[in-house]
Amino acid sequence: MYRKTSILVAFVLLVLGATAQTIHSPNGRLSLTFSLTAAGEPTWALSIGHKPVILPSTLDIKAKDKPPFGKGCAIKAIDTTLVDETWKPVWGEVNQIRNHYRQLAVTLQQPAVA
Repeated sequence: MYRKTSILVAFVLLVLGATAQTIHSPNGRLSLTFSLTAAGEPTWALSIGHKPVILPSTLDIKAKDKPPFGKGCAIKAIDTTLVDETWKPVWGEVNQIRNHYRQLAVTLQQPAVA
C-alpha cells in the first residue's frame, strides 16, 4: 500500500512540475515562470526579487492562414542552459562584453486542428 501511494505522489508531482517551470538569472534577482493553464494555454510571468513586474500573461501565436496556437498545448520537452561567455566587439568603449544568462527552452505540442 505504501509503495502504491509513493508512486502516485511521485507521479502527481512529476505532472505538476512538468507544467510550471521557474528559471532565475545568474545573480538570482530575476525570475521567470512559465506554465500551462488547465486549458493548456502557455503563460509566463516575471519578477524582480519578490516583486512581480509582469503578471501571468498568455502566449498566443497567430499566423496568417494558420489556426491559432495557444490552447490545448502540452509540454513536449524542457531544456535549461547556462551561458557564460565573453566576446570582443569590433569597436566601442569596452574591450570585452560578457554574456551571462540562463535560458529556458520549452517545446510545446498542440493537437492537430481538423
